[in-house]
Amino acid sequence: MAISKFLRHEFDYVIFDSLTNLGIYQKKTIVAKFISSMINNVKKTKTKAVFYALGEEDELIQQASTFVDKVIKTDVASVDKKVVDKKKVKGGVL
Repeated sequence: MAISKFLRHEFDYVIFDSLTNLGIYQKKTIVAKFISSMINNVKKTKTKAVFYALGEEDELIQQASTFVDKVIKTDVASVDKKVVDKKKVKGGVL
């Protein structure tokens, strides 16, 4: 609910770090529902969202990836080589 209230302020971006940590405290199905709800709220606005998750949680990433427009997988060595065209990313990056 708090995030929905913040989205009314028309921020350019919301950065959510980290989805993996949510999985520690809640069941993955609950986290997936939360992510879905949050992304739906973001898509109703002009705000773009970026979600971070650690690679070890592949199941969570797979579930969450169904709700976002683009998934970018990186490793530490290639982080500097990845470039995201922000104009093409709408709704979220995971």
